[in-house]
Amino acid sequence: MRITQSDIGFVHQSSSFPEYTLMLVGTALDGPSRIPFRIKKPGEVRRILGDCPLSDAYQAAHLAGATDIILYRLNGKPAKALVRYVTDTENHPIMELTSVGGSDKYHQIQLIMYGDHLYVDETQIGGGVRTYYYDRYPTVYDLVYALNQDAFYGLISFTAKSLDSEFRLQDLPSDYVLDIPFQGGDSESHLVLDRQADTYTDEHLMEIKQYLLEGLFGEDPEDQAAFHPVGQLGLLSYGVIALVDMFHDDGMEFTEILSEFCKQKTLAHNDGCIGVIGTAPPLDESLEDETFLDTLANQLLQYTPSRECEYVQVVTGDTYYHIAGRPVSLAYAYAGAQVTLSPHTMMTNKSLSGVGGLRYKFSKEMIDSLTQKGYICIVPSIRRGYVPYRATTFTSNSSSMYAKPHCVRIMQVVTRAISHHLDSLIGSIYERLSLSDIQESLEEVLDGFVGDEILRDYYLLCKLDSASSTLHVTLTLVPYSEIESITTSSSIIYPEGMIL
Repeated sequence: MRITQSDIGFVHQSSSFPEYTLMLVGTALDGPSRIPFRIKKPGEVRRILGDCPLSDAYQAAHLAGATDIILYRLNGKPAKALVRYVTDTENHPIMELTSVGGSDKYHQIQLIMYGDHLYVDETQIGGGVRTYYYDRYPTVYDLVYALNQDAFYGLISFTAKSLDSEFRLQDLPSDYVLDIPFQGGDSESHLVLDRQADTYTDEHLMEIKQYLLEGLFGEDPEDQAAFHPVGQLGLLSYGVIALVDMFHDDGMEFTEILSEFCKQKTLAHNDGCIGVIGTAPPLDESLEDETFLDTLANQLLQYTPSRECEYVQVVTGDTYYHIAGRPVSLAYAYAGAQVTLSPHTMMTNKSLSGVGGLRYKFSKEMIDSLTQKGYICIVPSIRRGYVPYRATTFTSNSSSMYAKPHCVRIMQVVTRAISHHLDSLIGSIYERLSLSDIQESLEEVLDGFVGDEILRDYYLLCKLDSASSTLHVTLTLVPYSEIESITTSSSIIYPEGMIL
């Protein structure tokens, strides 16, 4: 089945309440590639993405209560068709067409350019036949507009881009006929890993990791090395980001990359998020080994990151859903449940809706050891079903405020609000501001968080660096349920002379 724009919605701007938005990042068999999108009808996720772990993750998060889920597919390449005006003396490109989904099945679209109309046949991929006569669409500009309108309403599965808007299609010879093939589409299905078949290799994981780095930090190797969050995923606002089918025990790299992304997005962009990553589902035959649990727990306890990972949560365990015939990491239900709660609410002992069982259970002693190390273990609860034993980030300092995910989220929400308020203040062209004006205005914002019982107290310090025209803001926050504080800072460059 084909994918059209009526099935999905591309995401180009942030939602009004990003703390309740979940970003799922992974590989799929179809769907848009390397661009954030939402699925309009959650029940059609498998038709759109295919039977793959990203579909599993979406449905697990949806069952857990998440209502605003953005997807980012790492793999796949769309099919493209270059429409040319070809004669004995000319070979002039006039239009480029691109399939919405990334798969080679879109090569089956039949496109023929005649002297008086463009013929489109998508019956081989579940679509219909469309004809565009040049007396209605005399120029390429007109035809591109019509094609994109039909694409928006799901009548065709590709979009159009003009390369020569003024080219007059009406002037084509009456006997003109040109077959236009779609080419270059690839689902890159080898990157949709079959964990239970155990057929994937380190090369597959390295390829996925490279796509992940590009999505998070952009294609520039220097930005990737410095963890500058300037990729597609760095430019949107959302509260929680979860990696799908990229696991903590695939190697510490995925956990560290995710934590650094969330950290830099928080500190450099003042638009933070917290990460979630799971542990790899073991093979079915491994569960029959009596020493399996001891071996797994010891392996997890031996993982030591090369840097602090206080912006990521590592969730152990997996389950089966009736919607999927393979094990599904509990990380996705956890992430889905987290975005249903206000940022200042602790995830500890909160129900994970949709989870009906655990494939394996650690002993109480193992759970205590894993929790102390920074893992989140899901355990059965008589009244709540399945719940996180204790929510924590993957930090070596379990007593730190950064070890508490809700404290990290509070800091991110407050910092985002302060940053947006500063932008509106300093972006005004109608008045110059004094430092005391700014301080008082920011205190009003922070007092609102105190009134809403998100903060118990705060300390605010504003400093000007006139040489670089930069305003530095230091925030020390005491969350409402805590007695200790967490400190963060923000900076904004202002127009010279704007602040007195």
